[in-house]
Amino acid sequence: MSEVKKFRPIVPFLRPCALESNAKARQTFTQAASQRVNGWAIATTEAHRVSAVKGGDLVHFAPAGSDFDNPQALSEAEHAAAMNEALIWCKSHSLIVCRENVIACLREQITKTKRKINALRKQALESKEFSEKIRVHERLKAEENRLSNRRRNIFVAEDAIDASIRAASTIPFAEMAEWFPDAHALLERVISEQSAGNATVKAQTADCVTQ
Repeated sequence: MSEVKKFRPIVPFLRPCALESNAKARQTFTQAASQRVNGWAIATTEAHRVSAVKGGDLVHFAPAGSDFDNPQALSEAEHAAAMNEALIWCKSHSLIVCRENVIACLREQITKTKRKINALRKQALESKEFSEKIRVHERLKAEENRLSNRRRNIFVAEDAIDASIRAASTIPFAEMAEWFPDAHALLERVISEQSAGNATVKAQTADCVTQ
């Protein structure tokens, strides 16, 4: 009976915002994509890993403990496993759930509020009925107040995100949740996946030791 060769588990290596300022690299990865899943472009041109790109985020799929500075080509079975892991991961993740993207979410919410304010100002100018103008101005005032609070608290929110990740709890961010609800929701996912990831690493380490 032939012995089945065991290999290290395939894991994602997350590189959030790694290509944010490198349009050429993004284009190279995207053009090399063999499949697209949930907005992710999956490239299989490298012998030592499978990669997925979406926006500025980059994820590599390779055996746990891989040293990309000293790459080793994957076996056919390892490459197939890496591709399978990439497909599964990309289907269940619309973005890398990490600190960097929570921070980016703060600024996205400010940008969205500014756009909403501009739209309301335009609507107020175009409204012909006085009662409609009053309602629009009330909404505009609320959005301007929201924008002011978000701008004033953004650095406090960034510190609260770091404190929450260190504590593995969203409690330090609780006071900021009113002004940054989207970031709060994403932060909850970061902490949840962080806890799950720690448990997975422990289980995989134990499995490797017993093999």
